Amino acid sequence: MDELNIDKLLEETSDIKEMTEPIIKEVEQIPVEPPSEDIERRRRRKKDEEEVQPEWQGGEIQNKFWDYSYEKDGAAAHIKTNKLLVKIIGVIGFIVIPIIVLGVLLFKKFDPEKKTDVTEIVRYDEDRISQELGLSFIKSDYYTPRVRVLPEEIVFARADKGFAVVYINNKRAGIFFDGTKYTLYGLSVGDYCGDDFQGLEFKYDQFYMDEVKYHAGRKEYYYLYNTNTSECMIVTLDSKEKTVIELGYFYDYHQILRTVLNE
Repeated sequence: MDELNIDKLLEETSDIKEMTEPIIKEVEQIPVEPPSEDIERRRRRKKDEEEVQPEWQGGEIQNKFWDYSYEKDGAAAHIKTNKLLVKIIGVIGFIVIPIIVLGVLLFKKFDPEKKTDVTEIVRYDEDRISQELGLSFIKSDYYTPRVRVLPEEIVFARADKGFAVVYINNKRAGIFFDGTKYTLYGLSVGDYCGDDFQGLEFKYDQFYMDEVKYHAGRKEYYYLYNTNTSECMIVTLDSKEKTVIELGYFYDYHQILRTVLNE
């Protein structure tokens, strides 16, 4: 047997005639930037959230609060002190508040709210009434419909703090109020007043009564007028309670009751 020539054998049996060295291309190296501060911050936050937190600092503390033993925590003394302070304040309040309430009630009983008598100023002009009462009158859409006078002319009111100056046909015609701090001829809003008007100091010789039903109840409008002086006073009563709801004073009853008196 002839000696095998390995190289010749490979050359005769191989389909690869020539072999060349592989070409290796250089790959461009893209530098990797370090994570931004924002990304790094989020990573740290996520890591912190994944860690088991002490009960006092969060986690399930909201659900376990009432089962938490303050004796095992360093804040026990501070919390106990606060609880004791709250108890002391509660005891003091329990004692002091009734005393204050009693004092206020006694003060109101023996020193009732001081009322302003407007009897002498009802004929003053608006500016002087404003100065006397310390009021700043403005046109009032609230009081205008509440002044139940019965003329055919246009009526409007200028009011402040429960007191109004009434104008009829652009001329000052009187005053009207439902505030409790004023007194007119011995009567105040809130006073009990029967049909005999006991305690009323206004002098009159005729009257007209008009009862009006509202959704909240009935009002009795009494127009008391003096045929000698032409003065007219309006006293509005709660039909059920017989208490004064509104008071008014007008210079000329003819103007107020013109449609009623057929004048």
